[in-house]
Amino acid sequence: MKGWQLSFDEESLDGAENCEVEISHVGDSEIIAKVDGFEVVAPIVFHSPYHVFCSCKSKYSCKHEAALIFYIEKHPELLKNSQREDDLIISIDENQLRDFLKNEMKQNSKLKKAFLDKFGNESVIDKQYYIDKLDQVFRSGEDRSFVDFGIYNIDMMEYALYEFMNNELPKILEMREHSFACSLVEKIAEILGDDLAVSHDSWYGLVEDFMEYVYILEDSIYLTSDERKSLERATSEIVSYL
Repeated sequence: MKGWQLSFDEESLDGAENCEVEISHVGDSEIIAKVDGFEVVAPIVFHSPYHVFCSCKSKYSCKHEAALIFYIEKHPELLKNSQREDDLIISIDENQLRDFLKNEMKQNSKLKKAFLDKFGNESVIDKQYYIDKLDQVFRSGEDRSFVDFGIYNIDMMEYALYEFMNNELPKILEMREHSFACSLVEKIAEILGDDLAVSHDSWYGLVEDFMEYVYILEDSIYLTSDERKSLERATSEIVSYL
């Protein structure tokens, strides 16, 4: 016999076995059910029923209350409320959660579909990080000519731009963020497409790498026709020099 059963007489405990329990509400602080037509409320304190009460007129021991407690014992998942789940999510290591989700999606097609429907179209990268990083690349090419005439020194930014194109753009494309990659490539095109940029020694080497990403994006199944046309316009000056 469980300790809580001492609060009920034998008749109530025996009668509880034949009661029909229908759960109507499960919350963080209480579980409500219809038991043989009577409403029974079980406040939940520290993941356990506490001072259960019934709408019937029984003054002392109530079989309906006992029936609900028996039911909760048989269905412990009712006590694993959202607060408990939130606590677990916060405490569990992120890698464990990722591994669990990956394994579950392999076996559960509905979960996989729900996951993709929810997050498939959402950006999974920090776009501002890459925008700021490309701005840093451009600033590395600012010399006296930029101050006086707004002209970037391509040779000064050569290494930084080369690193961005060959290290950062692949990461973005691997995450299927082709539209975002396209917007960054167009920003680079504004710099490399300047008439005076061609005069720099490093221009042809940089453009050779740059055009590889242009071609990849032009063939991408992820760009819209408008994005493809915009990319072609942005790179037309560069192409004319080749």
